[in-house]
Amino acid sequence: MAKYLTSGSLESIILNNCSTIQSSTLCKLAITNPQLKRVEIMGNTPISDSSLAALVDRCGATLEQLSIGNARQITDKSIRYIALRCKRIRQICIFNNNTERVSEDTLTAIITHCPTLQTISLSDSRCLGSTFFDSVVQRVNIEMASIYRHQAKVGSGLQRLCLGGVKRDMIQSRYMKELIDKSACENDDDTDMDDATNDDEGEHDQLSHILDTTKFRPKSTVIRGSTVWWQRRRILITSST
Repeated sequence: MAKYLTSGSLESIILNNCSTIQSSTLCKLAITNPQLKRVEIMGNTPISDSSLAALVDRCGATLEQLSIGNARQITDKSIRYIALRCKRIRQICIFNNNTERVSEDTLTAIITHCPTLQTISLSDSRCLGSTFFDSVVQRVNIEMASIYRHQAKVGSGLQRLCLGGVKRDMIQSRYMKELIDKSACENDDDTDMDDATNDDEGEHDQLSHILDTTKFRPKSTVIRGSTVWWQRRRILITSST
C-alpha cells in the first residue's frame, strides 16, 4: 500500500477486515488519490471521523460509491461532509452506525443535497422521522415528474432505500404509503427493468460480496419487522410519433 501513499493512481479502494490500518493511512490515501470514485471500508476495518472527513473532503468531487461497514465511531462531524462535498455520489451504505452520533438532519441533508444519489442503505434508522421521509417523498415526486417530462433520464434519481430499525410510526406513516404507491410492482419485467437502469447495473455486482442483492433490490416494497426495502417503480416512457 505504501506506493499508493505517494502516487495518485487509485480510483477504487476496498478494505475488508483490515483491523490494523491506521486513521492516518486513510487520510494519506485520500490526500494522494483525490480522484477516488469507489471507497469500501468494510468488516472490522476501523474508520474515524477524521479519516472519513478527509476521504469525503478530498475525494468528494469524484466519489460515486461509499460503503462503511464499521460506523460505530462515525458522527455528524464527518457525515455532514457527504452532503457538502459529494455531488456525484450514487450509492451510500452505512452499517453498524450509532443513532446517537448521526442525526436525522444530517442524513436528510444527503437526500436534499446529493443530486445523483440513487441508493442509500442504513443498518440502524431509528433516528429517522418525518423530516427525512418527507424529503425522500418530495425528491422522488420531483424526479419522477422530470422523467415523465423527458427532462431526466429514466435510470436517474433516487431509486432504492434499504433501512433497518425504522420506527413503527414511520412504517405506518403517510410517507411510507406514498413510497409504496411509487414502488416497483410484481408485474415489472426483469428485462425491462434492466434496460431502464442499465447505466448503474454494474454497481450492484460490485457490492455482491456485501449485500444479498435479491433482497436489496426487491420487485416491490418489502417491510419485515422494522426493516424496509424499497425500489422505485419502473418508468415507461413512450415516444410520440
